[in-house]
Amino acid sequence: MKLVGICTISALAATAFAKLQIVLPNSHTEWEAGSPGTIKWKDIEGGLKGRLSIDLMEGSDPSNMSTLATIAENVPASSLQKSWNVPKNFKNSNNYSIRIVDEDGESYYGQYFKGVGGKTEVGKKSGKNSAANSKSQPQDKGKDSSNKQGARDENKNSSMPLKSSGPDSDKDKEKEKDKDSAANSAPLSVSTAAIAYAAAAVAAGALAIC
Repeated sequence: MKLVGICTISALAATAFAKLQIVLPNSHTEWEAGSPGTIKWKDIEGGLKGRLSIDLMEGSDPSNMSTLATIAENVPASSLQKSWNVPKNFKNSNNYSIRIVDEDGESYYGQYFKGVGGKTEVGKKSGKNSAANSKSQPQDKGKDSSNKQGARDENKNSSMPLKSSGPDSDKDKEKEKDKDSAANSAPLSVSTAAIAYAAAAVAAGALAIC
């Protein structure tokens, strides 16, 4: 907070003789790696002309900041803004600042702002997916066991003997018919013998009478 206050006071003092003032980024700005950033400035005196160069600065000491990158060169001063794609290797820091240099070599510094490095969410998502996959495995095992049980039932049904309607069954039917005919013909033969015996007895009795 103390450093921000120093920068703010310095900026206010400089505006008394400055041609322009940087308004974005400011102390509430946060640049994220891989995202677009916007630099804006306003014309203090009016009729701002010429070309500007814009640099990204970093350092906790306002009087001894390091130049990290040249954002743009030969920018028309009258455009009043410039967009820039924040690099993916952007690092975490609360001590970023923008410097604009005009054609006369005058430097103008903006307020400190925050920079956020790239976020690693891929590992977390992959962990959730792997957990979801592990939860779904018991369901697959249940399906496999039901399939195995169905295969066993099919094997049991296929191993059961089937009744044949081929020649062997026809022979069995003929044997049954022969048994039935033999059983029916046996009483007939007995009754015929009895009749013959009775007739002989009657004839013998008749001869005795004579």
